[in-house]
Amino acid sequence: HLQDSPLFNNILSPYLTAAATTTSNTSSQPHHASFRSLAIPSLLKPNENPLLNVIMEECERKGRMEGMQLVQREEKGDDRGSEARDSEDAEKTKLCKSKPPPSNPFFRSPLHCSPMSPLQIKSLLLQLSSLDSSSFSHIGRIGEREARIYSSLVAERHYYMGHGIGRSGDLFAIQPKALGSSVIYGIAKRMMVQMVRVSMGGNAKAPKRANSKKKRDSHQDSKDPSAAASSHQHQKQTGPRHACQDVLLLPMATGMSLVLTMRALVWRERFTYSNINWHKKRYVIWPRIDQKTCFKAILSAGFEPVVVENVLDGDQLVTNVREVEKQIEGIGADHIVCVLSTTSCFAPRTPDRVRQLALLCDKYHIPHIINNAYGVQSDSIMNQIALATYEGRVDAFVQSTDKNFLVPVGGAVVASHDTSFITLLSETYAGRASISPILDIFITCAQTDTNVWKQMWRDRKRIMKDHLIPKLHTICEKHGERILSVRNPVSVAITLSNLNVRNPTLLGSKLFYKGITGARVVSRNTHKNIVTWNFTGYGSHCNEYPCDYLVFACAIGITEGDVDTFVRALDSSLRKMKKGE
Repeated sequence: HLQDSPLFNNILSPYLTAAATTTSNTSSQPHHASFRSLAIPSLLKPNENPLLNVIMEECERKGRMEGMQLVQREEKGDDRGSEARDSEDAEKTKLCKSKPPPSNPFFRSPLHCSPMSPLQIKSLLLQLSSLDSSSFSHIGRIGEREARIYSSLVAERHYYMGHGIGRSGDLFAIQPKALGSSVIYGIAKRMMVQMVRVSMGGNAKAPKRANSKKKRDSHQDSKDPSAAASSHQHQKQTGPRHACQDVLLLPMATGMSLVLTMRALVWRERFTYSNINWHKKRYVIWPRIDQKTCFKAILSAGFEPVVVENVLDGDQLVTNVREVEKQIEGIGADHIVCVLSTTSCFAPRTPDRVRQLALLCDKYHIPHIINNAYGVQSDSIMNQIALATYEGRVDAFVQSTDKNFLVPVGGAVVASHDTSFITLLSETYAGRASISPILDIFITCAQTDTNVWKQMWRDRKRIMKDHLIPKLHTICEKHGERILSVRNPVSVAITLSNLNVRNPTLLGSKLFYKGITGARVVSRNTHKNIVTWNFTGYGSHCNEYPCDYLVFACAIGITEGDVDTFVRALDSSLRKMKKGE
């Protein structure tokens, strides 16, 4: 009987009336314009309710619902549960009003001053979900998408939020039927902005370049007016900027997010820069990394990859920056969509030299996208991205949610110093989006703070340096192998030169049989066809790597127990394979 309660009479009923009136005139206005005129009464001061604090701050920060107050507590009743609810509200209020520690930059508001308990998070999510129209009683749902969920298990799994996020054609647009979901998305975005900045350490904020005006003037004198316009938009600065100024949370994994990002680059050329030659752009410069997702993302976006082979430097494979520049000059900047570089990769490949590539992209006025799939956990990688952003050109960098933030597969974070590009990217998304991956991020970050993540990042480095590497040295000396000397902050590889078998990939099968997942055996004679492209030595990132090897990663969340189990299985498997078993 929600309709008879003060909550409905004073909050939801006026909201529904105003929304029905204003949304009918949104065809010539931005989607969020209708919320500016909502006059919703409130019986509560902003500081008296933690949920109201969150919603008010998020709405005011975006400038979308000025002066709008959305939630109030119900009047106290005589029922037995009222005291329990009051006690819980008082605990949340105490949590919200306490001063946040300096280590927690997730919110400017004091809501997330410390990690929240699972019960507090569930309570918060259920309160927010009550703002979605699917939670209202006595309403007529006559549309084709009205969050009708048959299974109660499915409804509980999604905290009764079935409308998704955004409106058709814009992920940032507030969905009138899903106000609570929209607030969650906005808060999760802020969480990710601060998380990425924390991972960059002190390099997230970049100073103005002293020679920026000189560069802009030289770009304006360029022979190609479209390139000059594009470069001018990129180089224009009004003050210090962050390497991560804004992010877009996408309910898609890294590969499909790269597709959307590359398509948005062409859209920007056509509609924002008014480049009459936008249709000529069809090539993507791609320093080779033998991972099908990156390559197929280029093809799925409708572009043609230009593969740049890596250079063998000792054991490691490094970016051939000279060959990248040669390809740019040969093809012509007008025909290039972007340079797609990679920072997170398996040894013996090293992260791309993103700083040098960023300088090249700045020189030739070419967009630069970085595939940073699992690079957030590495401070060295994030520092290089930050330096590349303010010394050269980086339009966006894309990272996976599951590989960096310990959530299920299905989400990605596109970050950029250019807020206008993130806005354009959100408008490129077709249709409404699922809130499930965003809920995963929201819940995980609400249960943690920056100290937790910093500790996990430190633990990963410590386990790799002090536990994994020493044990691998012992195993390699015992079996006549060695660790490849590669500057890769996450991945490690060892040679497989003394196996008494024809097919060294059998080692991977034996390890999997012993319960080891994530390790890969790379053979020199592997050929791979992807659509019409043929790769020799696939998996080793080059045509002819000197030896077969076993590669694995020391990623966030790994434990010393994982390392011990792996080392025992590797020792046993190598011993048996040397005997020909």
